[in-house]
Amino acid sequence: MLRRGERLLSGGNLPLKRVATICGFRDEQTLRRAFHRIAEVLPSEFRQRFS
Repeated sequence: MLRRGERLLSGGNLPLKRVATICGFRDEQTLRRAFHRIAEVLPSEFRQRFS
């Protein structure tokens, strides 16, 4: 799930809520927590670094 989120965040301008839904997360907070726990970076920081 997280790898797909990384691709969506780095490859476009989809809102975080939409990325969370596509990746199967309940909401954007759940996606944020998972990103921070696994990738040690917030989704917004990931998008800035890799887009």
